[in-house]
Amino acid sequence: DNVAGFLRVSNSREVLDATRIHPDDYGEAWRLLRKAGVSSDDVQRASVKGGGLGSDTIEKLRRLPPSSLVELLCDPCLAGDARYVLAPPPILERGAPLTLKDCNVGRVFAGTVRNVAPFGAFVDIGVGVDGLLHSSQFGPSDRIEIGARVDVAVVEVDEPRRRVGLRLARKRGRDP
Repeated sequence: DNVAGFLRVSNSREVLDATRIHPDDYGEAWRLLRKAGVSSDDVQRASVKGGGLGSDTIEKLRRLPPSSLVELLCDPCLAGDARYVLAPPPILERGAPLTLKDCNVGRVFAGTVRNVAPFGAFVDIGVGVDGLLHSSQFGPSDRIEIGARVDVAVVEVDEPRRRVGLRLARKRGRDP
């Protein structure tokens, strides 16, 4: 499988550098934004706070003829780090761990998947470091994705290296 990507650059003179818009499409994107009455300040605000353009701006863009670029401009993950839009901070539950010392082998905690990589998923269980749910601990039918709520059991804690190994106890769904 081939994967392509590009960086989002903040603090650039070109505010679209901080968005998902490809540089080859900047000219057309600005044409659409101007046509909808969207200023560079509107785009700048979205790139600073992360997420998408405001609802008023999206409403203006949706009045334009539909295109993949219009859809991208209306995307709630247009700017910033999409992981925070897709997976908001976890809701602390009674009995949730607060530090690595609370993570005893065998304890089960609720967590939120923060990132997925070929070797596994990183799960936020509330201790300031995401635990690794190794890919050998779940199968393709588990559909582990960013934002998924999972119950995980601690299988290993390495306090000096600040690492937590996890196994899947059960999947809960997605955060609201």
